[in-house]
Amino acid sequence: MADLVGIRPPISRCKMADQARELLCKPLERITSRRYGPNRQTDPLIIIIDGLDECEDFSGAYGEELFQNLVDSFCKLEGRVKLFFTSRPEIDLYSMTDLVFREASTDCLITHKLHEVDDAHVQQDIRTHFAHALRDIRQRVPHTPRTWPEPEVLDQLAEISRNLFVHATTVVQFIGMRGCSPLAQLDELLGLIGQHVPEDEVSPYKELDRLYLMILHKAGGEKAVTPNSTRSRQFRCILDGVVHSNTPLAVNRLVQDTGVSRPMCLAILDSLSSVLLILNYGDNSQQTVRVFHQSFAEFITDPRRCLDRRFFLGVT
Repeated sequence: MADLVGIRPPISRCKMADQARELLCKPLERITSRRYGPNRQTDPLIIIIDGLDECEDFSGAYGEELFQNLVDSFCKLEGRVKLFFTSRPEIDLYSMTDLVFREASTDCLITHKLHEVDDAHVQQDIRTHFAHALRDIRQRVPHTPRTWPEPEVLDQLAEISRNLFVHATTVVQFIGMRGCSPLAQLDELLGLIGQHVPEDEVSPYKELDRLYLMILHKAGGEKAVTPNSTRSRQFRCILDGVVHSNTPLAVNRLVQDTGVSRPMCLAILDSLSSVLLILNYGDNSQQTVRVFHQSFAEFITDPRRCLDRRFFLGVT
């Protein structure tokens, strides 16, 4: 695909069907022809398209055309192919898939509405996620007790996640932050769990919002939450630059745009590593950073959720 884009820059301006054929169908045909050649495999090739709701202008005719071309391209591939699409319920993916798959002459369509799955099953899945992820952290960090964490702690973490995997993933990243004691990080989280939550807080994201706010306080430290301090301005500049970037942002560009020194910029980004994702870490010329999950950007730009105005960024 990289070679194709390099040879034919205008491909991005071609019709969507042509882009799907050149950028998806032909490269995947090479994979499937090898996979299902003379030594034919029986296992299906699974293609995952995640976060359709985050595709710009997906609702409406554009989304239907894009989805139709994706399915048409994949259905032409040799061998057994399974398509796995995910989306939040903001877009009417159900009616779209019914229409597209009916036109693709296949009735092999299964839809799952995860928000309708029994809560007990979701919570058990999240508990299993915690058990495996924290075991990996225990094995990676020397001198971590073999019995850590206790089963009841896993129960607490699963319960407080309120069936949101993004909450669970953020918790794991916070506990496993580089240069921090996972035991101390977990104790801090358990302290947050023990705090009283007002009864009038009915938002389904209240625990996620509390987690994000705790991460911001810890990452910023006293100087970052002191209004008008140099550290506070630097902290907000870095956050604002990353949150309001629609694509992964080059760290060098972030340094240039904010005027924050590179060492300070990297220190701030590192302190936020549970909510930001730094790519190509260690390669100074190629480092990029982006928000790990869109829910953090939504939180920090929503005055109804980010109640601490020292961190609220607003929308630009």
